[in-house]
Amino acid sequence: MPKQYLVCVLLAILTLITACESESVQTARFDRFRAESLLESMKTTGLDIQNEHQDMIVPAGVPATYNSRYLFEIGQVAPSGGQLLTFNSAENMAAWQTYVDQQRNNSTTRRNYTYVYTAGNAMLILSPSVTTDLAVAYRNAFERVTAPSEAD
Repeated sequence: MPKQYLVCVLLAILTLITACESESVQTARFDRFRAESLLESMKTTGLDIQNEHQDMIVPAGVPATYNSRYLFEIGQVAPSGGQLLTFNSAENMAAWQTYVDQQRNNSTTRRNYTYVYTAGNAMLILSPSVTTDLAVAYRNAFERVTAPSEAD
């Protein structure tokens, strides 16, 4: 009789372990944001995002490791604006972060990468022509729409 209880207890423990592992895999999902949805959410915060369009082509030497890249204009500095990229893996995002770091370390290109913000699998890069106050407004909106929700 005690062996039967032991088997039941072991099966229950294995079931719990399996359930916990499944949940942690879901929680660890990297590609949580979609660029289109983020831009729409940022617009609802009152930002003047215009003429957004997907552009998957980058110049030679720029990593094409993103799964989505949207360019957009900011009304106050149009036609300048920014770009929003999303990535499907941490490795792909790291390749872009390395590229950004290299550009920041180059005296001729560092100005183009002054305003770069990341959250989860998303990266927001703003034009150097935006004012600091405008960059802060975009950063705050980006952080707001990428903040973890109770459902996450």
